[in-house]
Amino acid sequence: MLQFPFERPSTAAHSVEILPGVNWIRLPLPFQLNHVNCWYLSGSTNSAASSEEKSSCLVDTGIATEQTSGLWSSLLKQFDLPTNVIATHFHPDHSGLAGWFYRQGCQVYASDIEMQITKRIYSFSDTAVGEAYASWYAQHAISDEDIEQVKKLGNTFRFTLSEPPETHHSLRNGANFKAGGRTYKVLTARGHSADMIMLYCADDNLLIAADQVLPSITPNVSLNTTTPDAESMDSNPLASFLEDIEQLLQLPGNTLVLPSHGDPFYGLHERVEQLKVHHRSRCHEIVAACTRPVTAHELFPVLFNRKLDAQQLSFALGEVLAHTRYLERRGEIQSELRNGYFTFTAIKS
Repeated sequence: MLQFPFERPSTAAHSVEILPGVNWIRLPLPFQLNHVNCWYLSGSTNSAASSEEKSSCLVDTGIATEQTSGLWSSLLKQFDLPTNVIATHFHPDHSGLAGWFYRQGCQVYASDIEMQITKRIYSFSDTAVGEAYASWYAQHAISDEDIEQVKKLGNTFRFTLSEPPETHHSLRNGANFKAGGRTYKVLTARGHSADMIMLYCADDNLLIAADQVLPSITPNVSLNTTTPDAESMDSNPLASFLEDIEQLLQLPGNTLVLPSHGDPFYGLHERVEQLKVHHRSRCHEIVAACTRPVTAHELFPVLFNRKLDAQQLSFALGEVLAHTRYLERRGEIQSELRNGYFTFTAIKS
């Protein structure tokens, strides 16, 4: 059973100290997933400390809205402006204000791949994004009503992202990163994103896990039309996700996990095993549903038992396609273009 040792922050303008110099900040999101956790790593106040030990770091920023930037203006009265900011991956709830902090003088750290994706999607026009999604939806039998809706929405990514920083410092798997008097090992993970950053501090047995391991929901693992470069590097995202969570089983079982959504918890190995079982179960259910040629849209009820809003629809389609890609590569289903739609059929053994 997972253990949750900390009370969450009472409001978005308050923080909870997890360990000395490690502070939990919980910011609101205007989505069904209504919050994101950010981690402020305070610099050492010891006058004899090195410049690296004195440096502070913010891990993830929240989305770029007036509400969030206003909350940061209040929070930065409690904390100094961080020396460094890490954007763990390109999703706006994690990188949305990276550019905002950069223009205030902070150094931004990120994966090169994730920053490339951020800048590319930010540059897309509303028309380009709308047409890309409309074409993608049409290939998978999404309704005309939803296709028209997504064309009208345009580049929603830009609505919650400040202009990306002009420059950034690269973070790579296996590197050491020093902040707040601690040394963290950089771990990267694929599946939810192309090259997401996690940080592990062996001295304190602490993992800043980003979206790779969440305590009560499963990370969205997607094959998505707006990240073609990510797809070419990670063309089987579910296989990559399952491969990369295995590295977390090499960490001690009593590691304290700081997730991007939900509360900090103990029970890393248990949660990793739960995620593996979850995806095995979903794959089995998809194969069972493919006794005849079915579209990705027809597979939605297999993975999702709720009505999906406009934002969730794209996540749902990406999730279904990640599972069908995985199963197709395993030789359990086959895809075919039939009457303008991609269909999936189980391969009889």
